[in-house]
Amino acid sequence: MSQSTGNPDERLERLLRQWGAEEAASEAAAGAPPFSVRQQDGRTRLLKQWLPLAAALAFLALSGGLYLASTWSGRAEQFSGASRDAEEAARLRAQLDQALAAQREAEKKLAAIEARQAATMGLLQQVHLAAATPGAGGIRTLQAAARENRLLTRGAELRGRIPNQAIRRLLDTQEALLTQLDLLDPANQSELESFARLVRSSDLGPQIDEALRASGADPAVAQWLIETQLILSGVKRAG
Repeated sequence: MSQSTGNPDERLERLLRQWGAEEAASEAAAGAPPFSVRQQDGRTRLLKQWLPLAAALAFLALSGGLYLASTWSGRAEQFSGASRDAEEAARLRAQLDQALAAQREAEKKLAAIEARQAATMGLLQQVHLAAATPGAGGIRTLQAAARENRLLTRGAELRGRIPNQAIRRLLDTQEALLTQLDLLDPANQSELESFARLVRSSDLGPQIDEALRASGADPAVAQWLIETQLILSGVKRAG
């Protein structure tokens, strides 16, 4: 047996090259394509086999992404729609609250007007009754009406609410006449006639009409002036 010489790695490399050369010669003799060509053909076949699967996977990934995007977009639109609905509901609720407040205020004003109208009608009936009963009986009816409607008390309460000096002087004049009416002795004919002449000479009707037409007149003041005028007009007839 002969002993091999040289490095073992070099010997292995020579053997592999020799084997490769022999393999290539054998393949060439058999008419087979070189190994590099076969390797490239294998890669091509493998690529053709896996390409549809890769395309399918890419399509699924794209479809999933589009579905998720569409889902989140739909949810975002739902949230946005819910927010708009909440804002619209709040706006409508505020409008409803304002309308209800305005309705309550209108009902309150209407009730006050109806109360004033009822008081005026009741006073008119009493004045009519006093006119139908001239003399002491009519004066007593007017005194009772003035006390029942608290004309003197209301006049004192209203004085501080009257900024207009002309209307305040008118209130003072009528309040003085009401005080004399309240203290009048209907049984004293001369006193009664003297008071009736004083009321006729005062002629406060035009001043009261002007005060009622004044812009921004307090409804309570206007009502007091009307009731007082009715009482004093009854004094003219009863006296």
